[in-house]
Amino acid sequence: MTKLRRVFIRFSILAIVVQSVMVGILLRPNAVHAAESLITSYTMTNTYISPNSDGIQDSTEIDLLFSRSVKVTMDILDSTDLVTAHIYDSNGVKDPQPKNWYGRYSKEATGPIVPDEQYTVRIVLKDIVTDEILETDTSKKVIVDTVAPTAVVDYSVTDPTNDPVAATITPSEALQTPVELSYIFTENGAYTFLFSDLAGNPGSVIANVANIRMTAILALISTPTAPVMEFTETLYSEDTHQPLSDQFNSSNLSAEDYFEANGVMINAFSYDPIAKTLLFSLTQPAVGATISFKDAPGKGVTDHVGNRYEPQIGRFNGTMWVLSDGSDNTAPTAFIQYSTTEPTNQDVVATLVASEPLIPNTELTHIFSSNGSFTFIISDLSGNVSLIEAVVNNIDKTPPALPVISSLKLVEGSVGLKFTYSLDTVKVLIEVSKTPLFSEIERSVIQQPPTGDYSLNDLTSGVNYYFRITAYDTAGNISSSLNGQLAIPAELLNVVEDTTAQATVTQTNEASYRFIPLAEAAEPEPEVKPSTKTEGKKGEIKSVEDKKEPKGRKGRDILFIVALLAIAGVAYYGYKKLPESDEVVESSKGPLDKKTGRKVKSSKKKG
Repeated sequence: MTKLRRVFIRFSILAIVVQSVMVGILLRPNAVHAAESLITSYTMTNTYISPNSDGIQDSTEIDLLFSRSVKVTMDILDSTDLVTAHIYDSNGVKDPQPKNWYGRYSKEATGPIVPDEQYTVRIVLKDIVTDEILETDTSKKVIVDTVAPTAVVDYSVTDPTNDPVAATITPSEALQTPVELSYIFTENGAYTFLFSDLAGNPGSVIANVANIRMTAILALISTPTAPVMEFTETLYSEDTHQPLSDQFNSSNLSAEDYFEANGVMINAFSYDPIAKTLLFSLTQPAVGATISFKDAPGKGVTDHVGNRYEPQIGRFNGTMWVLSDGSDNTAPTAFIQYSTTEPTNQDVVATLVASEPLIPNTELTHIFSSNGSFTFIISDLSGNVSLIEAVVNNIDKTPPALPVISSLKLVEGSVGLKFTYSLDTVKVLIEVSKTPLFSEIERSVIQQPPTGDYSLNDLTSGVNYYFRITAYDTAGNISSSLNGQLAIPAELLNVVEDTTAQATVTQTNEASYRFIPLAEAAEPEPEVKPSTKTEGKKGEIKSVEDKKEPKGRKGRDILFIVALLAIAGVAYYGYKKLPESDEVVESSKGPLDKKTGRKVKSSKKKG
């Protein structure tokens, strides 16, 4: 009995504990629920945009609704989380008007287009009163894509056939739906596939089929000077109604009796009844040269029941011979589509779009790795030839020049930095760090367009600040970075408009900059006037006479010096003129100078 009682007591205690836990959970439902978002509605019209001003998905519209009035900031960030464009801000709003981003470096629909990549829409919500960040949302992404899609055509059969031929395309990227990816040919011809990628960029590709046997003459193949005409069945002579034999050749017959040749001469021909081929030997044909059977009684060829083949024309398109029935003598036209016409540092793809089907294996694309031109040579199915030129001049793969520091001013704990940049620079990225390797970025700003000025505020005394300036051009080229080091002395942090706060710039062998305040540089020694001052210790000037010079003293000093010079000159002149003993002669008037004839005073007494 005691044992059962103990079990009962333990079970009762356990039941009470479980009940307490359950009650606690029920009384605290908010403990298992996360805070609700202030964003009650968030939509974006396009996740892919192609800002090329063609009217198709050039922008995306962002629409937000909040549960209460908040401060809002909306920015577009690139893949490195740098602000690419500032779209919107408000000091208090609950249901803002929809905002558009046009794939530019600002909220406007004009200006340079940002590079193709994925961007993030960042929404920051703050409390109206306390300015506390309540919520940050980066859930929406926008992909900028300005490159037209391409496609490769595959055929169900490429050998000669009497069956339909299916052409299927494989696109280079995901396409908008619905889209037609295949086409069935029941006769030879061409079909143009049209499609658009998810950003709205249009693309096209032409499928050509010429291997369906619809006539007795299958093809005209081989080299320009030795084409071979193939037939699907044995040929018969219209004149004799007998199968053509190997005697149907230029050794037994005249080519002029059976064939018309323009722009080329037939040197020889021969027929092989087993292979059902007609071989020609020609001179070098001119572009547009033709060969055909003569449409003359008794000179034609027929099938085994006597049905005469319609005259077939072989036309040389500059590369190969093609067959035509002679009804089309108009050259094809075409236009060029470029992968981009905006400034770019990438290769540009030129795609030819023809007005009609072209012969198989025609080159329809050309990749430009630099500016220049390329000529497409195209031929329609009748052999008519056109030359279409593609010209590209928007490729720029040269980075902008490195920015150059021009001046620096340190005033009251702030640095005013001025720099110059090349004319092709459209934006600069300025980054500040306390480490030379920039492992942590303290401050970052994009100037678009650049201003050439930057203020670095709230500096800490005794700290070395490192910064780098990087330039970008319209094509997306990036300069090498200008790396700088700024040493902040403590005694200059509180100077207000003091010229000693000016600084100079010096460049080291490592191509970096260190800014040295003039107050720390060696000062020039002041001029010392002997009459008023004497030097003391090095760098000191001691005053000996504090009185002002009397008025007029300067003039008297000058007159005194002039007088001394005059006296010295007279003494010198008199000394030079004293006669020697052999220069004196006696006369009735006394001793005379030989040269001047003047009387010379004697120091001796007469006697």
